[in-house]
Amino acid sequence: WSLPPGVRLRALDVTSDAELGAAFSVASACELAAIGWTDETPESIRATLLGPQGLRAGHRLAVEGTEPVGLLEVELDRHARELFLDAYAVGPDGSAIERALLEDGLRTALDIASSEPAPPLSSDADPYQLSPDIWQVLTGSYVQDHPYVGVLESLGFRPIRRFWRMLCSLEGVPAVEPDPPAGVTKRVVAGEADRRLLHELYETSFAEHFVSTPDEPFEEW
Repeated sequence: WSLPPGVRLRALDVTSDAELGAAFSVASACELAAIGWTDETPESIRATLLGPQGLRAGHRLAVEGTEPVGLLEVELDRHARELFLDAYAVGPDGSAIERALLEDGLRTALDIASSEPAPPLSSDADPYQLSPDIWQVLTGSYVQDHPYVGVLESLGFRPIRRFWRMLCSLEGVPAVEPDPPAGVTKRVVAGEADRRLLHELYETSFAEHFVSTPDEPFEEW
């Protein structure tokens, strides 16, 4: 890959509030430019980058001089053998920067897959059919973000699922917690027994959900 003149990639310092702020600025600006709105918040970016699946060594920041112009988020699910990449870039060279970021993420994926090899792939297996039996790289895009879709397609990605954004107005809904159904109570989770119960409920509830890994061990979950 080649970067536009003056742009370089470097590791994102997730211990720095300033760096996390830069990551939010790039991601939110990119979404606003591409689709006109953004769901990103400083908290959502922090949760992705620092969450249990956030691969801190894989996150990248693209900078032009000292100005952040691109971001790569990398999430790793070893149990499912999946790496999720999300690339953002702003400015006229956005597509070139996004491609460079994604190629950096693909090299990270190759390194992980090489060091933790999966069983041999059968000759009739579909590499686009999600399966924990093989290492796979996933990403996502808004359907109307045509430049980014083009970058993904040029790297060999193809659509396997479409999600819909659904909105519901809360106008007129009282900001008071409703009473639970008769016979139902709630309490704060306390102790390992409760956490194991949460794990069982979560795994059961999402057993048939897309990209679910219902056999994830409690310790990893």
